[in-house]
Parts: sequence; C-alpha cells; structure tokens
Amino acid sequence: MKKNIPLVLKITKEYLVNRYSNLTEEKLQRWLIEETNSEEKEQASLAYWDTLAVQPNKSTYKKLKQIKLRLSFSTTVSLHRKFMYVAAILIPALLIISGALYFMQKENMIQVVAQNGEIKHIILPDNSEVWLNAGSSIQYPEKFPADKRTVAMDGEAYFSVQKDKARPFVVNVNKLSMKVLGTTFNIKAYANEDRTVATLSSGKIEVQAPAHPAKVLEPDEQFVYNHKTGDIRIQKVPGNEVSSWKSGTLIFTDATIDEIWRALERHFDISVTADKSIGKAGEVYTIKFIRDENIDRIMNVLKDVVGDFSYQKQGNKIEIKTKK
Repeated sequence: MKKNIPLVLKITKEYLVNRYSNLTEEKLQRWLIEETNSEEKEQASLAYWDTLAVQPNKSTYKKLKQIKLRLSFSTTVSLHRKFMYVAAILIPALLIISGALYFMQKENMIQVVAQNGEIKHIILPDNSEVWLNAGSSIQYPEKFPADKRTVAMDGEAYFSVQKDKARPFVVNVNKLSMKVLGTTFNIKAYANEDRTVATLSSGKIEVQAPAHPAKVLEPDEQFVYNHKTGDIRIQKVPGNEVSSWKSGTLIFTDATIDEIWRALERHFDISVTADKSIGKAGEVYTIKFIRDENIDRIMNVLKDVVGDFSYQKQGNKIEIKTKK
C-alpha cells in the first residue's frame, strides 16, 4: 500500500505549489477527499508539511483555528475524517491563500472562496452561475433538495439563476434573505461594511430585511440596507454597471471613502492604511474607473475627487496621509 505514497505526494505537492483552472482544481480537491488511498494521502500530506521551510507563527495558528471552526469537525473522527482534518487544516492554510474550494463534510456543503485580487466563476448544482468578487465566499449544498435552492454568501457576487418555479432560489447574506425564481442580480454584502446592496438586472427578486416587510425589486432597481440605522432605500441604477467588476472595471456609487479603500484592497490584493481625516464625514462618492486601471492612476483621480493627499507604496502596502 505504501508504494503509492510517492505518487500521492507528487500530486499533492504539484497541487499546492501550482495553480490550475477551476475545473482542474475541483477535480483534484474531490480526489483528495475520496476514500481511495486515504492512508497514503494522509501520510503524503504530512510528508509535504514536514518539507516546508517556513515555521508556523501566530498568524498560521490563527488561520488554522479559523479553518477548523469553519469545517466544524467533531473530536471523534474516522480515518477518512482524520485525513480530512490533516489535509484541510494542517496543509491548506496554503489552500486558503490560493483561493481553494473547500468541501465541507457537514451536511455535504461546498464552500468556494475568492481571495483578494481574483474573481471566480462557479456553476451551481442546478446549473445556475455565480461570479464571486475578490474577498468573497459562497456556501451551497452538493445537491439541492427537491423543494428549494438555498445558498449563503459573504462579500460580493453576481448571480444568473436558472428558472425553476418548484424550487425557489434563496440567497442568505448578512441578516438578509433574497428570493428569486429565475433572474440575474448582484449582491454586495461584505461583513466589514455597513451596507448590504442588492441590484437587479433582469427578472424579479424579493428582498427581506430585518424589521421590514419584503420588497420586490424590478429590473435596474437597487435595494440598500444600512446595518447601523436599519434604514432601507430603493433607487434606480444602471444594473449592468453594478456588475462591471466582473470585467475588471471599478465603479463606485454613493460609496464612502472607507468602502473605496476596502474595495481597492480586495481588487489589487493590497493593504491600505489611510488617515481618518481624508474625506468628509458622511460624504459619499460616485466614481467610475476604466477596465484594468492601475493603482497609481486611481490614486491620482481620488486626490482630485476626495481631497489632496499623499501616498507611499511599499510592496503590497499603501500608506495614505493628509497633506499638511
């Protein structure tokens, strides 16, 4: 049985070191969690872990704890679950960095994560399509039941939902629920932002927010929920512009300066530190940048719109300061 270890180790190492297409990555991940050669996979995973030159630090253990909580493993595990614990918790702090797809053993749930700087395209079990923006994640069952199609997400995603009157499609996000039968729409609901925004491109969508009656959106309508105040607002917007991030275009509509900084962090996979005095309190901005605009050009435009400031780049970090 142990003669398979070199081959398993080679496949495991190649997967962790290199990047593949979403389809290839998914096939490899499904292979990793199959029962076949589970002992060899566990030993190969541990062997590769031992070859890593880096030493674990506080950040490593914090990441591992987050993954463990997310996977919800029990303390008593079979050999297969033991391997999953090793493969999904020990090694793949690396997998989180590469934006891997995690197969959840609890209730056969699947989670897809798009890391900062990347966009992912996903086909759901009912052939509905989802585009995940940078810094976002989605969870869905391996197979939808006969009566409903429910997914949960964090961040921003664009949905193109297959029509199925017998099985409504429901998105649960940040205390809100959105119900559709077949439509295209965009949801922006990052956990570290104060607003959840749903924008309808075609069809109809019913949005349920806390302490409010359900609202039905028409095409090109946008539903904005403020988590701090509990207020909602429905406004007309060009639905095609809201999802322009799929092609690399950045458009901000009534965005605070903090929302702009966070969006740039996700889009460019950078860290932004900015003086709180930049931008007036409560002021919002509407700005459109062309496709694949570089960070220096964006900063120069923001200087004119938000107010003059200086910035310094060092690696993947940008420090923004008010000009004296």
